[in-house]
Amino acid sequence: MIDWNEVEQESKKLDPFKTFGTRRNTKDLDEIRKRSDQGSRNWLVAQKLLDHTPWSKISASEDALLKLIYILFLTEGPLSFYINAYSCGLILEGHHDVWLEDKQRFVSSFKEIVRVPLSTKLKFLERHGFKFFSEVCPKKVRNAIAHWDFNIEPDGTIYIGHQKFTKENSAKIIHEIVELLGIIHPSSAQT
Repeated sequence: MIDWNEVEQESKKLDPFKTFGTRRNTKDLDEIRKRSDQGSRNWLVAQKLLDHTPWSKISASEDALLKLIYILFLTEGPLSFYINAYSCGLILEGHHDVWLEDKQRFVSSFKEIVRVPLSTKLKFLERHGFKFFSEVCPKKVRNAIAHWDFNIEPDGTIYIGHQKFTKENSAKIIHEIVELLGIIHPSSAQT
């Protein structure tokens, strides 16, 4: 179970946007602003889509699939943006221990951190006190959704591998991601 008070305290250890501003890193700051604005527009579109979805007219299996797609959207969209922003903020504060495999050197900018695998960034954040990012969406679930490695039964039951993934599981993950987004960027979690 995630302790949201602890998450709130941990998230305050670093304000990536303030870090970008004080480091006078205008290239990264411009890229972050561009992606933040783009993400805000995408978030509004997603909210409108969810508001207009005729939930009473879809089947249980369609409902299950939509929840998985929403988890993927949240994980690879707004959550990933903040993972990148926090990672880059830590790099600007002198934590240079994220390796860019194709360049054979450590990451030094926002554009580079975006190219690093999510699992590597999550380990980096964990090492520096931000484990809550990886807690909100377990790797096994995230990877199963991203790689279509799941099965949905007609009654809406989801299986990831041989493990049953209930409606409550998906609702909990969605709630926790939205809760985290509300802590690290309150306007993004308004529904």
